[in-house]
Amino acid sequence: MDCIVAHAADVSGNAKEKKRKTDKADALKLARNHSNHELIGIDVPDEIHQEQRSLVRYRTRLAGDITRSKNRLKSLLKYQGIDIPHQLDKPGNWSCNIEKSKLYYYTVVAVNSKNKTKDAFVQSTVAGLPLGWQQNDIGNIRPGIAYCNGNMFSMDASGNGIDKTSDEFNFPYLPVKDTATIIMRIQPQPSSQFSKTGLMLRKDVAADAPFVSLLLYPGKTENIEQPDWHNSIESRSAISDAAKLITTGGALATAAAAFGRLTGYYWLKLQKKGNAVTAFSSYDGINWQNAGSTNLDLGMNSLLGIAVASGMANPTNVRIDNVELNDKILKVK
Repeated sequence: MDCIVAHAADVSGNAKEKKRKTDKADALKLARNHSNHELIGIDVPDEIHQEQRSLVRYRTRLAGDITRSKNRLKSLLKYQGIDIPHQLDKPGNWSCNIEKSKLYYYTVVAVNSKNKTKDAFVQSTVAGLPLGWQQNDIGNIRPGIAYCNGNMFSMDASGNGIDKTSDEFNFPYLPVKDTATIIMRIQPQPSSQFSKTGLMLRKDVAADAPFVSLLLYPGKTENIEQPDWHNSIESRSAISDAAKLITTGGALATAAAAFGRLTGYYWLKLQKKGNAVTAFSSYDGINWQNAGSTNLDLGMNSLLGIAVASGMANPTNVRIDNVELNDKILKVK
């Protein structure tokens, strides 16, 4: 069978066909164009080229973010009548002597020969992730990134989440051994109602690795804009095996979800004791409900962290706070 990928604008048709859009009319038009050798195929990049393009786009986006931040700061100073000396307007003067995983506080103040403004609101940021944390994009997806301001993770992530034999999501994590417990609170209003967010215990960062997860999942309904939010436990017992649904919780109460949106806080906890993994959920972080359990042998070393996927082609942004590991609240110094 001769298959051609063509751009829609290159498919010719008469005025009547342009006004009438049905599957039958489109099929006849495509068949006629193909039969008359009028279709011009377009280039479809292979997987390697797609990855290279994605990397270049991501670097361009980061460079743009840096430029916009510098321009906003310059604009603020210019408004106060302050020009940055040329010899100081160099990359090395914007972020020097920054230590990885260390918490920094900053503010902005404008000074001229006559006056000085009050300090802007103090902001916090961490150079990278907290000490010991790492992050990976699981699967072949658009690169994501997780930030931390000392108390809250802000995650930009793509991917469809857990699939039968291959997964797609962004994953900040910590290496753990035989016993570990992680707790987190999901903040209201992720940027997409298709977002999948939760906790995961994983053997490694391969897309088909064994895992156990507790995810807040937007179940499908008749109205795509109003998903049925519930938590679910899934597991993959061996490399490349199909992921299996262990248990599904009921729909979230209105304290956390209303009209298909996450409008309140929701807490998740995942606990590992040997091969036993138990999941919990809560609306207040105090009263916990057992969400289910399973057994999975991941060996002595595994990865425990936060999994976020957008559930669509575009990325989502999800904010996570009140992260605790082994009863210790995440604190960055």
